[in-house]
Amino acid sequence: MPTNGGATPWGMHVDGLDETMENLNRLIMQYLDAGYKGLIMATAYIRRQTETVTPLTPIDLGNLRASWLVVTAKGSIQGGEAKFTAKGFIGPRAGEILNDYQSAVNEARGLVRFNQQGTKIFVVFGYGAGYAVYVHENVGATFQKEGADAKWFETHIKRNTSQILQIIRTEIQIVRPKVVKKPRKR
Repeated sequence: MPTNGGATPWGMHVDGLDETMENLNRLIMQYLDAGYKGLIMATAYIRRQTETVTPLTPIDLGNLRASWLVVTAKGSIQGGEAKFTAKGFIGPRAGEILNDYQSAVNEARGLVRFNQQGTKIFVVFGYGAGYAVYVHENVGATFQKEGADAKWFETHIKRNTSQILQIIRTEIQIVRPKVVKKPRKR
């Protein structure tokens, strides 16, 4: 509710309304920040699951794993493996994979900007390699890495939905309201 020196839309003055609204808005921002942190921590949890619990992320050269990305309205968190550098991936298709990755990050940024409205928070995460969907959906394929399988990403999200929600919930519950009380003007 916008205020104007404590004045209501009806021209009446409500003493302390500006301070109350400032405190409320500050609390909302604290919860939004905690929500962002929780979402980012949840994406990191899913990433760890895809690397440590079957079905695992398939590996050939490691470019698929290196194309992991997380994008929020606050920016990109590019969480690739050590092999990934700002200038490229490895192997004969490294340039193509880098272009795909950059396109995926830009598309994710656009999705986040489009979907971010008011107090709604939005995160895009996954793999930016252009062939990621093909590998993910290749049910019946035999992968080089033992324990790797198609649908690894989807499986871990479905399997860990309650854990994802708990991670976010925990971060939001950690917020301790920091209400600043100003001395009242008389």
